[in-house]
Amino acid sequence: MRPEGTTVTDIDSGDDHVIALTSDGAVYGWGYNRYGQAGDGTTTNRSEPVQVVQPEAFAFVAIGVGSYHSLAIAESPQTTTTLTADPANTELGDEVTLTAQVTCTTGTPTGTVAFLAGEDTIGTAELEDGVAVLATDALAEGEHAIVAHYQGDGLCPASYSEPVTVTVTYTECDYPPYEDGGDDSNGDGDGDGDGDGDTPGGTDGPNPPPSDLNGGDPPFEGDEDEQPGPAKRSPKPEATPARRAYPGRKPVFAGAMQVPPGSLNRRLSPQ
Repeated sequence: MRPEGTTVTDIDSGDDHVIALTSDGAVYGWGYNRYGQAGDGTTTNRSEPVQVVQPEAFAFVAIGVGSYHSLAIAESPQTTTTLTADPANTELGDEVTLTAQVTCTTGTPTGTVAFLAGEDTIGTAELEDGVAVLATDALAEGEHAIVAHYQGDGLCPASYSEPVTVTVTYTECDYPPYEDGGDDSNGDGDGDGDGDGDTPGGTDGPNPPPSDLNGGDPPFEGDEDEQPGPAKRSPKPEATPARRAYPGRKPVFAGAMQVPPGSLNRRLSPQ
């Protein structure tokens, strides 16, 4: 008897036997079978339908009969591979996920999918329930036409997807990572004179601006080494020692505070 859920799509009969084609690609035969026309591999007469012997992984698509023989046309297995990329436009170094889906006319395919960009193999992944996934951040700057190549599993044949284009761009920036360096006079240590401390390799100049004491961008605040830039803050100047003042001389400095000559003279005059 034919399995439940199948539908007879074609039926034909000879002198004393009948064969039928079902929706799942199988053929059943019954009746007089002296010459094996029922197709089950025996010469036993069949009063009920028996499945015709068919090659593994092949599906019957058409049938025909003669007086004492039967015919069937079988179709070889077919696979279809599709590919998606997420995202299709990305920055250099960012991850792209490649997903291949493989279908087979004889069931769920197994095996390996290779992801190719031209003649280069980006990577491979095993199928799980007909799906293979590869995540990569190794794509170089530029436009890549990527295809998925299903390599087959013995029953399901190999197949290729249509190409999917992934575009990788590189955008230069004025924050880490840095591009150049050097010493300069504005105190930010980046060598470009703009005061933002956005390039590497330099050390702070002699006059760090208050907004960029440690050479960082946007800038960063603080008295520590640059975070995260490589430039370092220039050493803090030592205080100028106090000097004795005498009448008629110009004002002098005690540390960083200006002191009027008369006041300093009174303080330092002998009692």
